[in-house]
Amino acid sequence: MPRWQVVAAKLGHYALYALMEILMLSGIMSAIFASDPMLVFGLYDLAFANHNVDSINAIRAVHEFYTRAIIAIIFIHVAAAIYHHFVVKDETMVNMTKFWITRRSPVCCPAAVVCTVNKAAENVGLRSC
Repeated sequence: MPRWQVVAAKLGHYALYALMEILMLSGIMSAIFASDPMLVFGLYDLAFANHNVDSINAIRAVHEFYTRAIIAIIFIHVAAAIYHHFVVKDETMVNMTKFWITRRSPVCCPAAVVCTVNKAAENVGLRSC
């Protein structure tokens, strides 16, 4: 993958994380300045600040702007993944999906579960079933 794509991918990931944090904080700030009670687990009211229409409008504008920004970044992220999978046909999607692949644990399974022997565990003297 060209260097600019690696840098763009890293910047995109950092942008996603930053935008998630900004959205969380602006949502909490919006709840703090809300005029209606915002109960957390029915116990704690988040709307404890004085209701100020100007501040709530400014916070909501920030929240809406960053919501649109994260939607755009997600769209670009998905488009880049599709591009790499169908046009470039490189290993980018395989590298991304390795995160979801799980391996069988080398500990014993319950008797009711039909298991296969884990070769890696067998090599170190453990059996999976």
